[in-house]
Amino acid sequence: GRTVEIAVQDEQRGTGHAVACGLTVLPGDFSGVVVVTAGDVPLLDTDTLGDLITAHNSESAVATVLTTTLVDPTGYGRILRTQA
Repeated sequence: GRTVEIAVQDEQRGTGHAVACGLTVLPGDFSGVVVVTAGDVPLLDTDTLGDLITAHNSESAVATVLTTTLVDPTGYGRILRTQA
């Protein structure tokens, strides 16, 4: 069995605050990967998340952002990309 810890965000103050609340339940010696994603992302599957974590670890990255391009991004957050 795995242990599940529950963190409560008493006041909704955004995603960053929710992540901060969630991090409080991790043990002080935690050294794993934390994945933050919205709950309503239908095309995000375990293979994609696994590939994301593998890429993150292989680069020894501090943070990794997964993005995509959509024909109609209405209703989603936006990340502006350049060719750089």
